[in-house]
Amino acid sequence: MMRCMRIVLHQTLSELPSLTDAWRKLIADGGGFRIFDSPDWVLPQFDLDPTLMPHVLAVYADQELTGVFPFAIKTRRYLGATFRELVHAAGDAADYASFPLHPAANRGRVVREVVRWLTDNQAGDWDFYHIEGLSERDAVAQLFRLTLLTQTYGHSRIGALTSHIDFTLPYERTSKTRANAQRRLRKLERELEISITIGGNLTPAILNEFRDLHAAGFPDYGFNLAAMQSFYQSLAESEDFRNKIEVSYISHAGRVIAGHFGFADGESVYYYVPVYDQAYQSHGPGKSLLLMLIEHYQQAGYRYFDFLRGWESYKQDWANAASGNHTVFGCAENAGLRRKLMVNLLAARRSLPCFSRLG
Repeated sequence: MMRCMRIVLHQTLSELPSLTDAWRKLIADGGGFRIFDSPDWVLPQFDLDPTLMPHVLAVYADQELTGVFPFAIKTRRYLGATFRELVHAAGDAADYASFPLHPAANRGRVVREVVRWLTDNQAGDWDFYHIEGLSERDAVAQLFRLTLLTQTYGHSRIGALTSHIDFTLPYERTSKTRANAQRRLRKLERELEISITIGGNLTPAILNEFRDLHAAGFPDYGFNLAAMQSFYQSLAESEDFRNKIEVSYISHAGRVIAGHFGFADGESVYYYVPVYDQAYQSHGPGKSLLLMLIEHYQQAGYRYFDFLRGWESYKQDWANAASGNHTVFGCAENAGLRRKLMVNLLAARRSLPCFSRLG
C-alpha cells in the first residue's frame, strides 16, 4: 500500500532542535554512522557561517520521519549580481554531501518528491542550486544528482576525487609503500626517543598543538580558525560523535611531531586532518603515523580507510579504490530563458558540462 508522504520545510534555527532526536534515530536505523549528515555536524554550520539560512526538508511517511535533506540558502555574488543558492548545509569542511533515508523507504519516490517540491517552490526561495560532494559511493546522493539532472535544467561535473583502502580487496601494489614506511618508522625509532598514541582523547592542549602544526604548513585553511577549533572540540563531546573522534600522534621531547584528527565509526576510518612538524620532515613522522593507523585499524576489523578529498600522491600510493565527488549546478526547468542563460554562463566558467536542454 502506498504510504502518505509529506514534506515539511524548516527555515529557522529555532525549529531544528525539535527534529534532532528523530534525525539521529533515522541515521541509526540506517545501520551505520554518517559523519557529515549528522545533526551534530550540520546544525553548528549555521553558527559558523551566518550567511547560511536553514532550508531543511523533513520527509514523513504516515507521520514517521523517513528522510532528512539538510539544505541551506546562501547568498553569493556572480558577475556583479546577487543570487541565492540552494546548497548542502554540511558546509565547506564536509567531504561528502549526503541525505539520510530510512532503510525501508522507497528511495526513488522520496528523492523524486523532494526534487519536485524544491522546483515547485523555487520562486521566492532560491535562484540556483549548487550542491557539492555527491559521492559516487553513496547511492542516495547519486540518485538525487541524477534526478536533479532529469527534472531540472542542470549541469554536472566531478568536483573532487576521493580515494580509500578497502581491506577486503587485495592491495599488493602498496607493498613497496608499506615497506618504505616501515623502514622510515624503524629509522625514526632509532634516531629519536618517541612515544606513540593511537586512538587517544581530543584535549584542548592536543587540539592546540595540531592547530599550530597545521597552520605552519597551511596558514589559510579553516581548520586553524578559532571558531572551527571550538566546533571540533564541541563535536568530540556531542552525542553522535562521542567515541568516534580519531586522535593519534607521535611525540618527541614532550611535543607532537605528527598527528591525525579524524573519525572512526567501527567500519570506516576517515583520514581528515593530518599534521606534522616540518622541522622533523626528514624523519618522516607523518608517513610513519599513517602506517601505524592503517595497520591498527585493519587489525581492529575495520573495512575502509577513507582518505577523503584530495589526490595527493601518498594517497594514491596507499589506496586500492577511488571515486568521484560530483557537483551539480542549475535551476528549475521552468525558471525562464534568462536564468538558464545565466546557468550556462556560470557553468562554463566552472567547466560544468550541460545535461539538460535550453528551452
